[in-house]
Amino acid sequence: MEEEGDVDLSAFREEAAKERAAREQAMLKDLERRKAAKKKRMQLEAQREAVAKAYASKAEERMKKQKELEAADKERIHQVTWGMGEDAVETNTEELHDDAKKLLDANGKLDLDKVRELQLTQKQDAMVQKLEQKQRKIANLFKEKQRQEDQAAHRAQKKAQANLDIDELPDSGMGSQNMERLAKLEEKIQKSEEDFAAQADTLFVSLGMKR
Repeated sequence: MEEEGDVDLSAFREEAAKERAAREQAMLKDLERRKAAKKKRMQLEAQREAVAKAYASKAEERMKKQKELEAADKERIHQVTWGMGEDAVETNTEELHDDAKKLLDANGKLDLDKVRELQLTQKQDAMVQKLEQKQRKIANLFKEKQRQEDQAAHRAQKKAQANLDIDELPDSGMGSQNMERLAKLEEKIQKSEEDFAAQADTLFVSLGMKR
C-alpha cells in the first residue's frame, strides 16, 4: 500500500518513453526521407550531366562532318569577301587580257580597290559600286546562315539538357523552320554569287579587258 504523499510515476514514465520513441522514429523517418531525396537529386544531376556529355559528343561528331561537307562553302565566303568566286575567276582568267589580270590580288581574286585606281567612266564606277554592294550582301547572307545554325544548335543543347532519356535526344539541332530558312539562305547565296560573277564579267567587257 502506497504511503500518503507518494505519486505513482510508472504511468508517466511509460507515456514519456512512448513519446520519446515516437519522436525518435519520426526523426529517423525524416532523415531517411532527406537521404533518399538527396540521393535522387544526385542521380538526376548525374544523369543530366551524362546526357549533356553524350549530346556534346554527338554534336562534336556532327559538327566535324558538317565542317567537312561545308568546306567548299566556307572557302566561298573567303573568296566572296575578296571578290569573284573561285570558279568564276578560273573561267574568266583565261579570257582576260594581261591588264585585267593585274586587277587580281595575290589569291587570284578580283580586287575592287585596284579597279577603283583606274580611270573609270561614270557607268563603270556605278558597276563597281554594285559589285561592292553585292559583296556585302553575300557576306551578310553567310553571317545570317551562321547565326541560324548557331541558334538551332543552342536550342538543341538546351533541349538535350532538359531530357533525361538519352535515347530521346534529337538527331538534328535544326527544326523544320530552321531548315526552311537555311535552304532559302543557300538559294540567295548561290543566286547572289552568280549575279556577282555576271556583273564582274560585264565590268571587264566594259573596260575592254576581256576577250
